[in-house]
Amino acid sequence: MPNSCYRIAGIGPVVKEGNDFSQDFKYEIPDGQPICQENIVTELSTEVLGNLPPGGYTFSIKSYGDTVQTLTFSVSAPSKTIFNYSFEEGRFRLHVDGFFPVRYEIQISSDLKTWTRLTETRGGTLYPPSDPGVIIDETASTENRRFYRVQVR
Repeated sequence: MPNSCYRIAGIGPVVKEGNDFSQDFKYEIPDGQPICQENIVTELSTEVLGNLPPGGYTFSIKSYGDTVQTLTFSVSAPSKTIFNYSFEEGRFRLHVDGFFPVRYEIQISSDLKTWTRLTETRGGTLYPPSDPGVIIDETASTENRRFYRVQVR
């Protein structure tokens, strides 16, 4: 049940400084509402922080620039492969098993220097969905060699 005393009036962008993140929220008292004794406001927000290297991090929740709460978290080295591949009948088939809603861009190269976007997927769901999370490169057999990489976007 929403708080009738206050409502969220604005959510600022996520700010990153080294391994510290912060986000500022502003609230307001709705017109005609008395000032309440309770001042608890609940807001749920999902923020994608991107491809973070292993290490310790903090995320500070602020209101009007003052820190309300600080969460600490750590990122460990990847423990699973996010993609599997096969080459059948002249077609390269790649299955991306990522984390929703993180975007993954699949790129190709013939020399490991110049990379070209092939397609994009979000955590195992290909856009547009034809076979969820599966990317098929029909032109793979026309190249002497082709390299693939998956980048977090």
